[in-house]
Amino acid sequence: MKIEHRPGTQHRNADALSLIPCKQCGFAIDWESQTSKQIVGQVKKDETETESLRSLQDNDAQIMQMKGWVLANKGPEFYEISSKNKVLKSLWSQFNSLQVVDGILYRKWESSRKTGKMQAILPMSERRTMLMLSHDNKSSGHLGVHKTLAKIWQWYDWPGLQGDVRTYKSGCDKTKCNKGKAPLKNKRAPMKIAMSGAPMDRIATDILGELPVTEDGNKYILVVSDYFSKWRNVSQCPIWRQQQ
Repeated sequence: MKIEHRPGTQHRNADALSLIPCKQCGFAIDWESQTSKQIVGQVKKDETETESLRSLQDNDAQIMQMKGWVLANKGPEFYEISSKNKVLKSLWSQFNSLQVVDGILYRKWESSRKTGKMQAILPMSERRTMLMLSHDNKSSGHLGVHKTLAKIWQWYDWPGLQGDVRTYKSGCDKTKCNKGKAPLKNKRAPMKIAMSGAPMDRIATDILGELPVTEDGNKYILVVSDYFSKWRNVSQCPIWRQQQ
């Protein structure tokens, strides 16, 4: 048996993100073909989801009409849509941010950090399902309005999204929803007036510091106060040790 030292930078077997199986984990000669099959399967799944979203948008009249205007790269004038509903007007106001990619209508959103994100316009038929998955689902945790919006905005958007989230949130079961639960109160001792019947009957002491060191080597001030007469006395002291 030969013992050979291997530096940590070359110890690739411990890399859990490596796509190439090691011998200790069960090396397969045809690992490349197996990996390719897995990747192709994932792509087919994504294509199926894309096809489903495309067909859902095609069944929505407002989205389908706006998609045609975006593909033609020419939006209508406002007087032409002044009699339309608010959904179409909202999409028209964002015409310069809309794009059609693979037959799906997206809104290009840019954050304050100038990072772009493509948000698919969700049809009316799927909005309630999206609200349920983003708020009521176990992995969502019945969070508040802002966090629910942030979760939906990662992938989707639609006109009136913020109002829909607030309306859906207000109708959520308060026994399950975190936003409906009362916050925990901080337990504090009640403030009371300390009564005293004679001078020096009750006194209070406190240490003030750490202060700049004086010529005599003092850096703390001992303050003694009488509750009855309000008399105070201060004296300097070099050190202060707290009892453990």
